[in-house]
Amino acid sequence: MSMRVVCLTVLTLLPCAFVEGQTADTAISAQQEASAALQKVVSFYRISVGYQGAYLWKYASDLTQQEGEEVATRTSGWTQPPGTPAVGEAYLTAWRLCEQQVCLDAAVQTAHALVNSQLKSGGWSSGFDLASAGRRKYAYRVDSEVDSENFRRNNQTTFDDNKSQSALTLLMHVDEALLFSDAKIHEAVQYAISHMLAAQYPNGAWPQQYSEAPVAADYPILAATYPETWPRTYLRARYTAYYTLNDNNMSDIVDMLFEAERIYQRDDCRKAAMRTGEFFLLYLPRIQPQMKTAGIGNCTGNV
Repeated sequence: MSMRVVCLTVLTLLPCAFVEGQTADTAISAQQEASAALQKVVSFYRISVGYQGAYLWKYASDLTQQEGEEVATRTSGWTQPPGTPAVGEAYLTAWRLCEQQVCLDAAVQTAHALVNSQLKSGGWSSGFDLASAGRRKYAYRVDSEVDSENFRRNNQTTFDDNKSQSALTLLMHVDEALLFSDAKIHEAVQYAISHMLAAQYPNGAWPQQYSEAPVAADYPILAATYPETWPRTYLRARYTAYYTLNDNNMSDIVDMLFEAERIYQRDDCRKAAMRTGEFFLLYLPRIQPQMKTAGIGNCTGNV
């Protein structure tokens, strides 16, 4: 977690704190000061740092430059933590602890930034843009134009580095906090869940990225094996459709699915999570002793 998100989260605790030895009046005064500071911080982040609910990773002290995993524009956001979803979760933490409406409003604004950057494939890309010029690169659901150019736009939902998982989880948490009253957020959640469930492979595994549901016949359920030999040079194959373990890809998906089950009583999400567990137990080969010696057993990768 970045220092930016840590500081924001710590500040949420201050209005709720009571220091031992303080009188009641002193404690109330301190809480009022902390509450005012929190509101000032949240306002600063929403107006000066973020852009309409979108957040990146790093900002220059004078706010003239910003970046996610790479240099980014003022109107863009990043999905990978500690980007937009992580900041939204920090706002929600503040609201749960202190019940200040300004914190919930900030979380809702962040959720709407993600609604406006949701892809037609159901999830999110690494980065997104809320300005018209930057949006031309992506196949966003909320953009109404449907033409030949639209189909050439980036429609790749990515699970890499907890991107789409964290984005959907924030939307679910905000939806829950609002008692499911925000139609746009609630509908975006349901759309994302249905399209992500369709992207699961027949054996329970998941890709790193997808733009459409896999054809089951192209992915027969087979037990994985270690080949006798393998190339010693990088083949430069497109690996995004492989069954991907790297960067906790499937683990973060399972966490997301169980959260969907908890919030929406979605038994299909629980079943999808269980199928992922079956993939680990039934279809992955056991780590060979020589691979453990080489340290491979401590790694995750693509199968």
